[in-house]
Amino acid sequence: MHTVPAPRILGLLLFLALGNASPASGQSGTAAAIPVIQFEDVPLRVAIENLARQGEINFIIDPKVSDSAPNLTVRWENLTAEQALRRVLATNGLHLVRSSISTVSRIGVTNRLAGQVNADWVRADTNVVPLLRFQDVELDFALKQLVQSAKLELEIDSAVTRPAFSPGKPPTTPTFISVRWEGLTGRQAIAALCENYELALHVDPVTNRVRIGPLPDSSAPRGN
Repeated sequence: MHTVPAPRILGLLLFLALGNASPASGQSGTAAAIPVIQFEDVPLRVAIENLARQGEINFIIDPKVSDSAPNLTVRWENLTAEQALRRVLATNGLHLVRSSISTVSRIGVTNRLAGQVNADWVRADTNVVPLLRFQDVELDFALKQLVQSAKLELEIDSAVTRPAFSPGKPPTTPTFISVRWEGLTGRQAIAALCENYELALHVDPVTNRVRIGPLPDSSAPRGN
């Protein structure tokens, strides 16, 4: 979990206090322009998370995004939260990629999704969950919880559920996730995790058995 030291909170409070501004002229859709967006020495990841949530974007951050990036100090006027988010990402070499299958946007170092999912299997689920939230939980635990709550028959490869070991190298640490998503189905949430953590979701065309495992050309997902 990321904490913001007291001197940095002012920028966040200023931003959040102005989050309900009315739409500016010329803005498309319902996105509202914020009179002033200001961050003062705020960690990059904290700024990204606040802007994405203010913009009502279901998102997940690529674990390769560094926590050691320089803190952010900016002041912008009359931008929507998404416009400000895209500015922050562009200036830090990051991309916002929205999945057409899970509908979750991936924030990462490349402009592509990392995993593979079966689109037909995902879209067959129409049972929308109002709120899904995981805070600093292991990836395999989150997957198992989603599978259980959606009452799915789905096999998770053991390479996903236990650390990987390579001769001469330290063991891979578990991957922890923190996400907050609104209006997704359980299958969309599973797909979003696969798309971000180099996992493949396969459906056997003969038995219809569903399995999640590492991509064929990758090892088990790496820790944060």
